[in-house]
Amino acid sequence: VKETDEHGKLVFSHLVPNTYYVQEQYADERYVLDSTIHEIKVVKDTQKTFVNAFKEIKLQIYKCDEDKQPLENVEFKVTGNNGVEKIGSTDKDGKLVFMLPYGEYEIEEIGTPKGYKGLDETISLVIDEDRVYELEIVNKKVPFVDTASTSTPPWILVVMSVIGIVV
Repeated sequence: VKETDEHGKLVFSHLVPNTYYVQEQYADERYVLDSTIHEIKVVKDTQKTFVNAFKEIKLQIYKCDEDKQPLENVEFKVTGNNGVEKIGSTDKDGKLVFMLPYGEYEIEEIGTPKGYKGLDETISLVIDEDRVYELEIVNKKVPFVDTASTSTPPWILVVMSVIGIVV
């Protein structure tokens, strides 16, 4: 049993040409453990590289209004310091799930339902544990402005027309 160094490298030296089997026994918490048994045929100066996959952690967003009613078709963009960028929309239950590797993220609301005010700022989130991250984001209703009530009522136009004819 040997461990990789701080650069993720592991060297076995002085092996005689033969077939060897290697299996990962432990992985850093950010990576998926590869339990596959790899066959390596060693000849002179044989090198083999293994690449670990990052774990993907669940980020669940619940989007609702002030009355806790779910909001559908709210669009979000998640951007990570690790190059990850994902876009998605909430379902009829106001839910949206992203699977993300460890990293620092900015969450931006890029599509808001008509009649609601979207988020003014992005949300920062650090994913650094193997758990489900849950966010509840509330949209406030935009006050309804009745533009018809600001126009001149028809009865005033009739009165003004009659006054104009009399004068």
